[in-house]
Amino acid sequence: MNTAIKSYFQKAQPVQKLHEMSKYPILDVYSRDMIAKPRETLQKLCNFLSVTCYDEFVDLALKIVYSKPSKTRYSVKWTKEQKERVTNEIGKYQFLKSQFSFDSD
Repeated sequence: MNTAIKSYFQKAQPVQKLHEMSKYPILDVYSRDMIAKPRETLQKLCNFLSVTCYDEFVDLALKIVYSKPSKTRYSVKWTKEQKERVTNEIGKYQFLKSQFSFDSD
């Protein structure tokens, strides 16, 4: 589990750097939003990119979007230290901190 935690937050580091260094707007798209509100999320993405979000595109995209999140973290036994580590790491990244906690879906 410690390797998975390390790997996840190593992937978050470049995203954080982009947020810090970019002079251009960045849109964070969260998988949970894509699953819960796929049409709205795709529309938001298309609007951000200034492209037309055709119904045909959305309908095709909906065919490959998961119908529900996997929530695999609930099938793993977490130690108190691991939970604290994840919570502390989340706090280092604004784009995560504003959206997630260890127990959030």
